Amino acid sequence: MECLSHRIDQAIRDNLWKPLKLSRDGPPISHLFFADDLVLFAEAGGTQVRIIKQCLDEFCSSSGQRVNYQKSAIFVSANIRRRCARALSDWVGIPLTVDLGRYLGVMAIHGRVTRGRYQDLALRIQKKLAPWKARYLSLASRITLVKSVAASIPVYPMQVELMPKTVCKDLDKINRSFIWGDSEEKRKLHLVGWQTLTLPKDQGGLGIRPSRSVNLAMLAKCGWRLMKEKETLWTQLMRGKYGKNRENLDIIKPIKGSSFTWNSVSKTRELLKVGSGWNIHRGNLTRFWFDVWISQVPLIELTTGPVPDDIRDGMVADFVDEDGNWLTEKFEGLLPDAVTRQITAKAVDPLAGEDDVLFWQPTSDDRFSTKSAFQLMQPRVPSEAAQMWKNIWKLPVPERVRCFMWVVAHDKISINAQLVKRKIASSPCCYRCSTLEETTIHILRDCPTAAFLWARTVPPENQQEFFTLQPKAWIEKNLQVEATWTSEIPWNAFFSIASWNLWKNRNEGVFKGIGKTLSPPSLTQATKIKATLWYKAWVAPQNILGRRGTAVQRVYREISWIPPPAGWIKVNVDGAANGSQGPAGAGGALRNHHGVWIKGFVANLGTCSAIQAELWGIYHGLDMA
Repeated sequence: MECLSHRIDQAIRDNLWKPLKLSRDGPPISHLFFADDLVLFAEAGGTQVRIIKQCLDEFCSSSGQRVNYQKSAIFVSANIRRRCARALSDWVGIPLTVDLGRYLGVMAIHGRVTRGRYQDLALRIQKKLAPWKARYLSLASRITLVKSVAASIPVYPMQVELMPKTVCKDLDKINRSFIWGDSEEKRKLHLVGWQTLTLPKDQGGLGIRPSRSVNLAMLAKCGWRLMKEKETLWTQLMRGKYGKNRENLDIIKPIKGSSFTWNSVSKTRELLKVGSGWNIHRGNLTRFWFDVWISQVPLIELTTGPVPDDIRDGMVADFVDEDGNWLTEKFEGLLPDAVTRQITAKAVDPLAGEDDVLFWQPTSDDRFSTKSAFQLMQPRVPSEAAQMWKNIWKLPVPERVRCFMWVVAHDKISINAQLVKRKIASSPCCYRCSTLEETTIHILRDCPTAAFLWARTVPPENQQEFFTLQPKAWIEKNLQVEATWTSEIPWNAFFSIASWNLWKNRNEGVFKGIGKTLSPPSLTQATKIKATLWYKAWVAPQNILGRRGTAVQRVYREISWIPPPAGWIKVNVDGAANGSQGPAGAGGALRNHHGVWIKGFVANLGTCSAIQAELWGIYHGLDMA
């Protein structure tokens, strides 16, 4: 295929092949190859068709490969007369088409965006998440399958198209229905709302990703590549047609009459604006007031008064002198003192050879990722129960038990008290004892069957607190206890498995009859056995992989000043900051090989991080030396 590419390029250099130009300043495009698939672009005329045929024939003759003309297609623009198009098709022996169809799940020719256009995508997802599969899978398995399918099937179209909101809602509905086991004949009980399911796990959700947010995150990646990648063919084409003479975020703007893909990418401008930041070098590309380079927001949003017009549009380089010293008189009274200290701790070198660099703030390596873009769109609401949710997902138990405890923590299991509210059950009373209302705390702790189990597994000195705690505190407390109280396994693991077994035993009585349930002594014994077996099965692969029981050997070594070789001078520096971002300082000393003090320095750095303070210490130390 590379030989064919060289042959086409040679035909272009010889002015034989006339490639397609999408814009005056964009690159010409003659061919696109992917594996053994080819797309060739040329002027619609008899001469060009002969040149294309000649190149293909020469390639086939030299390589031994053949072109399947019957599986190929010719597509011409609407400006070409149909009679001329048919003549070209007949001459070369390739069928004429008005629709190139889909490639990798994406329409090759973008037309009007409708709901029906994505019907095939919805059908493919429905096929993967068929209702019959839900009947044979646990809740944990259904959640895993939804995450897998949602992360793979819609990927290609979501990267280049902003799907209509109705389509995204349809995809979410398919996922939601499968999680709760809906079928075509019957809609099952949805225990927890969709808004909760889409929350991060540490906020009480399952981390299910809404289709609309995933779509925007994928498109934001295209937008980021448009800003950062200037050498790839597709970015050159898009920049030449829509982003002429613009850079960085100024490129990502909606343009009237532009393509559907460009309009889709432009919808992510605000997301890219929130996540983008600037690494300062010369300060020549970063706007002092309107770009993000010091804090998480532009400085214009932190001002304590109106910014004078003569400095409002200034670049960072306009606020330092030739030596990189800050001209604090230009902004000192316009920003809070803490922000001013952060600015003065920033190093700027107007004479540096490197321009400012745009980077992606949410990631540690400054590179864009769709995961971080998605998380940026998700609301982060502080949760008082964050530790409880973390404890649930860290339990050393099977995933189905974790999912059950997640539902319990939301107080959403299908107890009679809940079913009466939904008008599904007629009585709120407990199925076992038939006297008290069947609530979560009753069925899992206070019912005589449950109380019998706990009385024989909870240590006597802990039983008073265990049986008197309020429901929420009771769950949180028992999920925290890792001490071994019974069966030689952590209590939080036994507690979770025992709760799951109590619920399972209750359901067998409801659906199969009271004769199918275990007596309290038998249930207690069966729970201990099951908990021990499950825990051992869970912990065995962890030990094999070396994740548990690995002792960390601590090595001690003496740390002292090491003198330099005779005739040399050594500079030692250090920097420190109070907190991740706080008041910082640095200091250093010059000593000879005898350890005799020669010179030293101290520096008040303003507000910065510890690593910045260390770097400032190195800078001042080298400057002093």
